[in-house]
Amino acid sequence: MGSEKVIYKKNIARQTKRKSSRRKNSKNVFKALFRLYTIDKRPFLLLVASLIFAIAAYFIPYGITPQSKSVPQTKKIITGKTVLSQSPNLIAKEYADFYQNKNYGGLWNLYASSYQNYIQTKIGKNNYLSFLQKKFSNVTVQKYSLSTCMNGQTIFPYGVERNYQHVCHLHINYSLVSPDASISAQLSDISLVPVVIAKIGKLYAIVGGGPTDLQAPVLFSNNVINHTLSVPVIMYHRIAPMPRRSDYTSNYDYLIDVGLTVTPENFTTQMDQLQIQGYHPISPNDLFNNLYYNLPLPDKPILLTFDDGRKSDFTNGLPILLAHHFTAMYMIPPYLTGKLVGYHNHNQYMTFADLQILAQDGMYIENHSLKHDRPLWNIPPVELVNEMNEANTMLFGTTHYPVQFVAYPGRWPYKNWNQLGPAEEVTEQVLSQMGFAMSFLDLGQNEALEDSMYPYQIPRIRGNNIAVLPLQ
Repeated sequence: MGSEKVIYKKNIARQTKRKSSRRKNSKNVFKALFRLYTIDKRPFLLLVASLIFAIAAYFIPYGITPQSKSVPQTKKIITGKTVLSQSPNLIAKEYADFYQNKNYGGLWNLYASSYQNYIQTKIGKNNYLSFLQKKFSNVTVQKYSLSTCMNGQTIFPYGVERNYQHVCHLHINYSLVSPDASISAQLSDISLVPVVIAKIGKLYAIVGGGPTDLQAPVLFSNNVINHTLSVPVIMYHRIAPMPRRSDYTSNYDYLIDVGLTVTPENFTTQMDQLQIQGYHPISPNDLFNNLYYNLPLPDKPILLTFDDGRKSDFTNGLPILLAHHFTAMYMIPPYLTGKLVGYHNHNQYMTFADLQILAQDGMYIENHSLKHDRPLWNIPPVELVNEMNEANTMLFGTTHYPVQFVAYPGRWPYKNWNQLGPAEEVTEQVLSQMGFAMSFLDLGQNEALEDSMYPYQIPRIRGNNIAVLPLQ
């Protein structure tokens, strides 16, 4: 028993001596490091960096990284064909990853069931996935970055479920490239459309937006296959009571406005007839995507357009459209916004607040030149670029939706829609280089035809001539 105590005391003494030695060695190490730091910081910093690198090299192969410790894994719950996530930013990252890798089937599963049903009803899932493959076949996503998901709905997406109470939206800033020069001119629009995410119970799903939405910015290529359509495009200017001759100083101005006017009663009757006979108003994006990607259109498609931005098209036209659940495209010269031209307010123009309401109600706001003071082909190319960019900036600042469609101010100077001269050809080249997808003209004739080889010469029919359409 005594010998065991002696051995025990000797062991304790050895341990104490070792601890003391370690403390002394540690102090000596720290003194040496401090001396090194005070003499020359560079070797000291190099030593510290080497130690950090050695520690990282040991832990990373085993997956023990700061990111894996601090970022929770996405919890997914599969409900039917929809994958829900705990975090809107995490589901947005999955969306961006799928889009970058062109995994559109995986992306589909991130959509809320209502959004899936909307697409399924409109064009069908298989058509949708095939469309995305074609649209982005010549586009490469090099990298992307995500913003924070901001509370609240945006004007976009059109036509998608808006009844969710808890909604946020975020932008995904994509770095995109394409070997097709024509496509490259349009890629800047892709990141302008936010992804919209809704909270469903305690989890999240995508309800619209982003580059894969059906109403997202269109992309057109230099490699075009000839394709024609016969979709009537109707053009309105004034939904108002017929003007009175006494309000005008010249008979010329009076007759112009008479020719541009459709009364609210007549407009209501026209919309009633379109609805009764099964016509389906479509968006300009729908028209484009059918013409260039053969995406299905509904039975009896029709595109309704309003030129100039007169207040009457807002106060009288919009309620009638909404009563029929119709959409339309409003072509706006933003310089005239909020102004009053003529007598007795008969040519008062919408305000920017009016345009925002139009967009919130599912209408499309597009470009009708900056001032509507001359034909586009009479504007020198450099000046034309500046004016159209300024108009786009003003309109985008109001709706936060990319502007890709144009209506020419004034009458088309040729008898036929597929005719053009050198000045018009230069104008179309400028519009193409700027990323505009289509231009609509006032032919002065009743023509319902679209040709993929002439995207900047889409004919329209004046609304007061709608009775000539084959509406039976």
